[in-house]
Amino acid sequence: MAATGISANSVYYTPGNHDVDWSAMPAGATKNSNPSRWNMRFQPMSQTAVFSGAPSLYREPYWHVWNNGNLAVITINTAAGDHASEPNHPGTISADTLSEIGAHLRTHPIEKDIPRILLIHHHPLQYPNVFPNWKDFSIVQSQFDLFTFCGQHQIDFVVHGHRHQPHFNRHICKNGHELFVVSAGSVSQRFPSYVYGTISNQYHVLSLHGRDSTRRTLKGELRSYAFSQVSKWQPSAATTDGIPAVVPFGPHVDPNTVVKDLIPVVKSLVDNSKVCTYEHLRSAKKYVRYLTPEVLSNAIDTICSQLSLKTMGTDIHSRIIYRS
Repeated sequence: MAATGISANSVYYTPGNHDVDWSAMPAGATKNSNPSRWNMRFQPMSQTAVFSGAPSLYREPYWHVWNNGNLAVITINTAAGDHASEPNHPGTISADTLSEIGAHLRTHPIEKDIPRILLIHHHPLQYPNVFPNWKDFSIVQSQFDLFTFCGQHQIDFVVHGHRHQPHFNRHICKNGHELFVVSAGSVSQRFPSYVYGTISNQYHVLSLHGRDSTRRTLKGELRSYAFSQVSKWQPSAATTDGIPAVVPFGPHVDPNTVVKDLIPVVKSLVDNSKVCTYEHLRSAKKYVRYLTPEVLSNAIDTICSQLSLKTMGTDIHSRIIYRS
């Protein structure tokens, strides 16, 4: 950890399917038939100094909560039920695990404004496959119960691994709670040559800018960086890396509201200053900074259609609205 400048007590982690020591689990072995060998599955990881601080991740019901007063990280070992005889290696979260974490949070409540992150390995959402005909059997099997849990305990982010291409999604829980789901991709996987240009090694920096005063939803941005043998580490590009270099996030704003709010802004600027830019829109409405590029781009297209205006520039931050 010295090379990164990050202290060990600032590292939060969860085991994945590749962290299981299969040599300790001959095919057909179970926790009942050979409990001592079963308990050795995570021994290589649990005996590593950086990853030894949460021993409850390696035994039933496989969860741990970190809370340093500024950040709360709940982690669940979704690979806990995985072993050599499982044909598809799906992720699992038991009802006992969610029940125990819920009881813990009721007796050890997290302060209201502290960001809450749920860290797991297997993905809770089904994503598009990178190549045709791929079948994905490894999604976590209890995603409905998991999202219900997230809604009940006001989780802000679900961060997961397993899928090697990154994604950023918004999810509305059944009680109306809004959270974000980040598929982190992989920072160190050795990818075969046939996936170059489709999947790359990546890391992400999540910046939090506080909460919306009304909805209490977190605001901020995710910055993503991708590696190639030619360019080394560079800001990600959605066309080749699956995710833009910057992904803003905040409370959902209805697209019709965005159009209604921005039409008079655009019209006034184009009439008086000839052009309207992203910075003009961001200055006029503070929530613009936290709109996804897709939402803002669609709103600009609608406004231009209604006002007979044109745009130039492909990136949302560099687009210019003008009248020809």
